[in-house]
Amino acid sequence: MRTVETLAAIVVLFAFPPAADAQARPVTGVVRIGGEPTSEVVVYLEGEETAGASEADRNAGPPVIDQNHLRFLPGVVAVRAGTEVDFLNSD
Repeated sequence: MRTVETLAAIVVLFAFPPAADAQARPVTGVVRIGGEPTSEVVVYLEGEETAGASEADRNAGPPVIDQNHLRFLPGVVAVRAGTEVDFLNSD
């Protein structure tokens, strides 16, 4: 019985790498509503934050939402609280 427990512990250790290694890997998945894949959703992760935005992110400028033909484009934008967002009106 002890051998089985030891073997199970070894399998778990190798199946789940250390947390530091896991942070360097991408997160992928599919959001489903009612069993069907959907789009225009925001998914966020909770936990420790990374060191911060990259240089490219800091130089990108504020996100832009444009009203065109009575629709906002893009339909969904995720931003942190307090972030400046530019709203245009192309109608």
